[in-house]
Amino acid sequence: MSIDRGQQNPPGSGGVPPKAAKALSDAMITDQVAHKKVEAKERGEFRPRVVALCCNWCTWSALDEAGVGGHKFPPEITIVRTLCSARMEPRNVINFFREGIDGVFVGGCDKGSCHYLSGTNLAQKEIGQLLEVLSSPSFGFKGRLRAGFFVGREGPLLARALTEFVDELRAMGPSPLNSNPSFREGSQAKPPTEGASVAPAEPRLVKLEDV
Repeated sequence: MSIDRGQQNPPGSGGVPPKAAKALSDAMITDQVAHKKVEAKERGEFRPRVVALCCNWCTWSALDEAGVGGHKFPPEITIVRTLCSARMEPRNVINFFREGIDGVFVGGCDKGSCHYLSGTNLAQKEIGQLLEVLSSPSFGFKGRLRAGFFVGREGPLLARALTEFVDELRAMGPSPLNSNPSFREGSQAKPPTEGASVAPAEPRLVKLEDV
């Protein structure tokens, strides 16, 4: 099915530094997503854990339309509803990655459709700067944070965007912090038998702390 969407609006110029604006532009979905054929994946492949932060307005309406229209998105997606995309805290995204999440998707209102007027511009600024940091070689999280800005009727586009994102993460494999087996659900080692030697526990790659 073809979706007459066109390319999404570019990041706003309201105080977004050039490098952050470029990182955000590279991470935003385009009209290519709407025309991409989504193929079912075979069972047994790596199943990434993905969090989608969706604003309460346009993105949530798009999710509702996707459900009503039967446009499915991968079961690997966990939806987190937030009042506005501008309420997305960069430290929360970083904490998702620290806890072993393989990818984070941020969905907000399209430019000019934000119920809070400047929410989309603020979100673009925050996401762009965060993308600039995460994409640096020292972090190694390039491609694991994506953003899309929608209007309420774009359920099919949102469903395809989430599907494409999961496919990309599946091809990339576990996140750098998720290569430690202790992060994987169901991958805990079996308890040792009586009399067997116990190897020291493998330390986590990062020290988790309360924020």
